[in-house]
Amino acid sequence: LSLDLSNNMLTGTIPSTLLTNGLTYASTFSTLETNFAHNMLTGSIPDRLYWAPGTSTKRNTAMKRDVTTIRRELLQSDPPTTEAPTGIANHTFSGVAELLLKLDDNQLEGTLPAHLFETIIVSSLREWTFTASQNQFSGSVPNSLFSEVGLNSGASYVVDLSNNQFTGSVPVACWSQGTSFLHLGNNSFSGTLPSGLSACGLQELVLGNNPQITSSIPAALMAGN
Repeated sequence: LSLDLSNNMLTGTIPSTLLTNGLTYASTFSTLETNFAHNMLTGSIPDRLYWAPGTSTKRNTAMKRDVTTIRRELLQSDPPTTEAPTGIANHTFSGVAELLLKLDDNQLEGTLPAHLFETIIVSSLREWTFTASQNQFSGSVPNSLFSEVGLNSGASYVVDLSNNQFTGSVPVACWSQGTSFLHLGNNSFSGTLPSGLSACGLQELVLGNNPQITSSIPAALMAGN
């Protein structure tokens, strides 16, 4: 399932229901790609971009819990289940191996939705790409944005949020397995480098031109690479 509208002169905002019908059948495809790169789109990213018909729109106390914890509890239940509790947004794309969202080189702004990918529970995911460089995004980058995408052992991910106006701490965006590329250069991140980055197994980390990052370099930052 691929929607490629890149390299045009599209204007306006990204409709929140743009993918609704397609996602209903996404489990039958190995690739779920959405490419809006190199246009003139404005506004923010819809926080329900990946919501499909049948997903819950309720947010209750359970929704505030870490999604990784919820998944673990479900698998450890008796009997084990992958069915999400009432109020948890959940759409399983059982056959999807590649998940790609490309928003580079637009005029998008605002903050990144903290739970943009929370409806994506993919048991077969091998590659996750999220690129949104050269926009006008601001605010902090929530760690939950990354922790809610489940990757298989040996899977890879590419995250490129460079050339924006992000502030706050450097996010800990990693899994301890697979190939990982994290590009956060040319922003306004500040503070010290999080110690958790040393456990990420990063193959490529770009933090250039963030002059407010002040810390020593963790000795194990690129360990094993």
